[in-house]
Amino acid sequence: MTMLASLLLTETRPPIRAILEKSLSGGETSWQEGVVLSGARGRELHALTAVADALRQQQVGDRVSYVVNRNI
Repeated sequence: MTMLASLLLTETRPPIRAILEKSLSGGETSWQEGVVLSGARGRELHALTAVADALRQQQVGDRVSYVVNRNI
């Protein structure tokens, strides 16, 4: 996890922090937890995006790909 994500997690409300920490440890997010996360605003939203970026970095790193689609 990045230093930014760690800092932002300390400034979030306990319910949101618990969900984000669970995600970082490899846990699945339920739809009920998704509803809670959809209410994230301000620093909590920044924490959510920082955690999402940290998980993306763990999974695929900085690799980039694209698809050329020529449907007519």
